[in-house]
Amino acid sequence: EDLPQTSVEDVSLATWIRPIPVSGGYYYDKGALIGLLLDIKIRNATNNRHSLDEVMARLYHEHYERGRGFTTDEFLGYVAEYIDGAEMQAFYRDHIDGRVPLPYWEVFELAGMSYRADTIVEPLLGVGLDYSQEGQVVVQSVVPGSAASGVGLASGDQLLRVGVVEVTGQDWGDRFRQTYADSIGSPISVEFLRGAERMSGQGTLGTRTRIEHRLEPLADASEAQIAIRRGIVEGVTR
Repeated sequence: EDLPQTSVEDVSLATWIRPIPVSGGYYYDKGALIGLLLDIKIRNATNNRHSLDEVMARLYHEHYERGRGFTTDEFLGYVAEYIDGAEMQAFYRDHIDGRVPLPYWEVFELAGMSYRADTIVEPLLGVGLDYSQEGQVVVQSVVPGSAASGVGLASGDQLLRVGVVEVTGQDWGDRFRQTYADSIGSPISVEFLRGAERMSGQGTLGTRTRIEHRLEPLADASEAQIAIRRGIVEGVTR
């Protein structure tokens, strides 16, 4: 995982002052992941007798119901009642206030799960699309320098065919990527409607790289690891 330019905490605070241009939902997504990792760490440290749910319940009853918020130190203090205080401070320093990648591998293993991050390189047409109720696939935006840009596609054009792939249904993109997985850098033709006129053009197929994240159960997980995993899935403690 690459280092983010800004910490989760700073992005969250900046949203209410001057939003930082990062990918949509950054602190929401990372916040949920941080919560999951803390839940696992609490369960592991307490033999699955306690969970992050108890921390959140205390925040609700002792703060929200009394009409006040809570400080970072108060939150860290609640969590530190279940796991080592120095460990919690280091987690906060590195992964919430800091920019160190989250420790997926080591923490998910505590719950009997193996984390995998696969790098996927796939063909890219370079368009943002809208799917109409009539089944039309309409161009909303074009990535500069992409195959779509070379073709001459513009906002409002209706895609008909990309290479040999008919553009029908929302799964056409999957069919396109499967068909042209080994054709990156090759020319590709695109047929489209602009108004009532049927048109075509040719561009050079580009690429995009994405990370595919997977969790798999450990084949040799211990009873303690399985108990933690079951507790997370069922929302219970021992």
